Amino acid sequence: MVRLVLPFIIILTSFHFLLATKYRIAVSELDAKRVTPSEAAIVTDFLRNDLFQTGKFDVLERAKMKEILEEIAFQQTGCTSAECAVEMGKILNVEKMIVGSLSKLGTTYYISIRFVDVATGKVEFADRVSCKCPIDILPTSITDLANRIANHIYSTSREESQVRDLSITEGAGVLYVKTDPPDAEVFIDGILKGTSPFVDTNIPSGNYFIKVKWKDGKEKEQFISLGPNEVKKLEYKSDKAVNIYANKITILSNPLEADVYLDSLY
Repeated sequence: MVRLVLPFIIILTSFHFLLATKYRIAVSELDAKRVTPSEAAIVTDFLRNDLFQTGKFDVLERAKMKEILEEIAFQQTGCTSAECAVEMGKILNVEKMIVGSLSKLGTTYYISIRFVDVATGKVEFADRVSCKCPIDILPTSITDLANRIANHIYSTSREESQVRDLSITEGAGVLYVKTDPPDAEVFIDGILKGTSPFVDTNIPSGNYFIKVKWKDGKEKEQFISLGPNEVKKLEYKSDKAVNIYANKITILSNPLEADVYLDSLY
């Protein structure tokens, strides 16, 4: 009994720790295009603060960034490429970097960002918000951008970690539930099982009643049938939501780590 229970506890503990971990990130000074450097610096500080307020990132403070970079005379102004972001991220000892620009065209302000993984150099997410407004109204768009960054990166990371770190039980069914927007509660036969994106790799074959419930109270329900070794993916979209993941494809395989080809290309 001890040999069976202990590994299960270790898996759950490790998985919980993984989901609770926040990314260490830094935001480089936004490049100023047809705006003043001081305006770009203020918007950058707003973005740092709003990212911190999401509760999903450990954000390196501006003063600390400046102190570290000045020690080695690293110039962060104009650092908008992924290569420069990786170099800066390694110096700052963070996992992710945000680089981008604040620009103005006519009466419209644009904030463009790229979210870069320091270890791989990969641009994991790119986004842009615009505001045809006085600059003192711009903070509303900055908050929206911060929330979009957090929702996209956190949802993607949770989804990948759940699929990667949970072992599929032989003979059991696999249920994967994804919602737009994410973080909806997932109920199986009336019992709350977690929040989306949700994966359970050890469901006995049978018929189940699935319900998802968003924070605004909206619900979606469905009866499903799940067989042994079957992978069933359910996706639900709130009628009030805008689908910002429309171009994303998620592939689940049983067993995991199958090679994936698109038009015969690996």
